[in-house]
Amino acid sequence: MALKAITKASDTIEVSTTIVALYGQPGTGKTSIGGTSAHPLLLDFDRGSHRSAFRPDTVKVEAWADVAQIARDDLAGYSTLVVDTAGRALDFLAAAMPPTEGKTQLKRPSGGLTLQGFGRLKDDFVSWLRKVNTFGLDVILICHDKEEKDGDQRIVRPDITGGSYHEIVKVADFVGYVAKLDGRSTILDFNPTAQWIGKNSAGFPPLPVPDFATDPEWFAGIMARMKAALGGIAQRQKEAVDKLAEFRGQIEFAKTAGELDTWNALIEEAASLGKPLSLQAWTALKKAAEGQGLVYDRDAKAFRAKAEPGQKEGTPEAREAA
Repeated sequence: MALKAITKASDTIEVSTTIVALYGQPGTGKTSIGGTSAHPLLLDFDRGSHRSAFRPDTVKVEAWADVAQIARDDLAGYSTLVVDTAGRALDFLAAAMPPTEGKTQLKRPSGGLTLQGFGRLKDDFVSWLRKVNTFGLDVILICHDKEEKDGDQRIVRPDITGGSYHEIVKVADFVGYVAKLDGRSTILDFNPTAQWIGKNSAGFPPLPVPDFATDPEWFAGIMARMKAALGGIAQRQKEAVDKLAEFRGQIEFAKTAGELDTWNALIEEAASLGKPLSLQAWTALKKAAEGQGLVYDRDAKAFRAKAEPGQKEGTPEAREAA
């Protein structure tokens, strides 16, 4: 099968969809936040949509079979799929799994998942999420919170079954904690702190959650900023690739010129690119210079000619030989 069109490292990537995980205690407004996203459809696994003051169109899920074969046409007219809650969705998926698959035991006699079963659970759920993404929809995963002890520190994280937690945090572009500060005002914080887990690719500060009666599309705007930030990361990657390509062109010129001054000027040029580009540029420069019979003098912070047997490095004869 022929490869599809290749996106080169120097090409700009447009970010059109994103996966966001929101977690917090009951009653903090997580589902309501999801309801202010762009054209949302709520999959109510937790049977709690009636408690949301800003409930969007809703599917009350009775079993994993209700959503397993979800298709693009089922989601026509919607831009965001809100899964409430991800933990309960995983419970439904686990219940639908067979006890065995070939010779692999997925469930114990008690009905609990084996280690292989948990692996299959996370793989199937992530595949389902990615399928929804291919339909052009954003996904919001609503989760309850769970407090765990890490040494002497207590930390709050999304309440998600077993190893699926790590996989979902990895696949999510953003992970935010919803908390009530004084019993009334609510914040959404994507920053990881000593108290809670977070993932903040856009560098958001803690966000005050507004009254949705006056701002009913609040999270739609936040998600638009998320995609712009992710697109900015892709743009910076393109700029980095372009800079490295330009620097490699200067190395080729130095090979042609064959002058120490030209090579030494590139040392400063490589340093000016800043981390992490400077390291990559220096590695390429040093390798190319060594290929031309030069060595780097750490004391002088400059290249010099490598001595031939019987010669001292840096002598006119050595430079001429180079």
